[in-house]
Amino acid sequence: MTRMCLPAPSPYTGERECPACQGRKVSGWRVDFMHRLVVDVFCVACGGCGRHPASHDGCEPAEHADWDPVDHLPDDDELLAPGAPCASCWGRGWFAVQAWPRDRRVVYQLRVPCGCASGQLVPAPAGGAEVGS
Repeated sequence: MTRMCLPAPSPYTGERECPACQGRKVSGWRVDFMHRLVVDVFCVACGGCGRHPASHDGCEPAEHADWDPVDHLPDDDELLAPGAPCASCWGRGWFAVQAWPRDRRVVYQLRVPCGCASGQLVPAPAGGAEVGS
């Protein structure tokens, strides 16, 4: 069975990129998820925006793994209007799902695809370390 994943997020290429992920927004770790998906682990330092953690100049809240679309949903009329973004992920194409390694010292955020992004999934490349390994 071919495992699938979302393509990597577009990196941040502006000034003061995150020193931990070099603007990639993800840590470089990948995790098997539900036996069919391989998901990225968001960068713990920047939270997924790719910018330096001390500044976050110009970043959008929705770029961060801890932004919850449910807290920002518009009225039902706007939500159900033709051309409105996906009501589940608000157009991001992914959900942030919390995960803990076996030692439970750190909480990680996994970049799990939303159903609306199923057409964007690609075969997962081999390799990548699991969280906690």
